[in-house]
Amino acid sequence: MKPTLINYSRVSTARQEHGTGLAQQQNIDIMNVLSEMYQLPIDDRTFIDVGRSAFKGSHLEHNLGKLIELINVGDITTGSILVVSSLDRLSRQHLTKAVSLLLNIISQGIGIHTTIDNRLYTNDSDSLMADLMMSLIAFAVANEESLKKSKRSIGAVNAHVERHLEGFRTPTNRHRWIGVGRKPVWVSVDEFTLINT
Repeated sequence: MKPTLINYSRVSTARQEHGTGLAQQQNIDIMNVLSEMYQLPIDDRTFIDVGRSAFKGSHLEHNLGKLIELINVGDITTGSILVVSSLDRLSRQHLTKAVSLLLNIISQGIGIHTTIDNRLYTNDSDSLMADLMMSLIAFAVANEESLKKSKRSIGAVNAHVERHLEGFRTPTNRHRWIGVGRKPVWVSVDEFTLINT
């Protein structure tokens, strides 16, 4: 089996699937340029995670997890390059988990090319130390952004629950939903739970 150029794309919500997020991440023109540059054919396999969180790591239980397993068992050959738009497509988890994932991939001889900054991460790069420093910054920023977003979402839900507990009702006093994040959180007139932050 020969090395190939493999695309991995991820969007956090199903709504983003219909926007430009996936299209930008799967740009065939970019893949063709990289194929020419690295002299590698584009892999027929497609790895896409829609509505999977890189902050909670749920994408690791789906297509990214399958891709990692293929790397681990050698079905993705040494010398192949994984193409992602940015490192936050791979992980927004805590820094130790994010860097561990990156090191697991490149230590098996698989490169990671990020199209946003045209950077190649490899285990045998002369600039490995600088690349790792860049990855630390990228992962730290991504995790911090996701952490803030999570706290804002939880805060919004709690604020709605507290308003209800204080006596606010919809005009018809019916169940109401609070659209926060990927799924609405249902709040009934009988049951309330504040989310621990």
